[in-house]
Amino acid sequence: MNLKNEVEIDQAFAGGVAWASDFGLGLSGTYTYSERTKTDVKYGGDDDTSWTLNATYDIEALSLAAMYSDYDFSGDKQTGIGAMARYDLPMGVGLYGIYDYVDYDTDNNKLDQYTVGADYWLNDSVVSYAEYADMSYDKQSSNGNTFQDDSAFTIGMRVYF
Repeated sequence: MNLKNEVEIDQAFAGGVAWASDFGLGLSGTYTYSERTKTDVKYGGDDDTSWTLNATYDIEALSLAAMYSDYDFSGDKQTGIGAMARYDLPMGVGLYGIYDYVDYDTDNNKLDQYTVGADYWLNDSVVSYAEYADMSYDKQSSNGNTFQDDSAFTIGMRVYF
């Protein structure tokens, strides 16, 4: 099958480090690199790089997390930050809120996304959830790309193996 927008990778590597303390703090970082077999038509690059820095903190039933990321997808550059807070109630219910911010550097646009939700663990492997997310862009169109504000209410189940 020959796909029009198929991305073929010539070579790639990734690395990461993680550290966890005895008092609830965790830190991690990753770096990835891949080289495409062809130059991207729109942005002119032929390699993808990304790196992320993460911090987590758990204290009893409360979990906090933050992330910073920097991506360059063949010349299409993006940076982002994220933050999450979660509280687990004793009866298997978790309540959470997430904020994501993405700066589409190449497209001169910004995204703000908020998510709130709740989940319920049916057993050790299955969780049901309901969440609401709202995303809004600074500009609906930039650099020839169209960006759509959106919101969604989602319900579902996840199975962990």
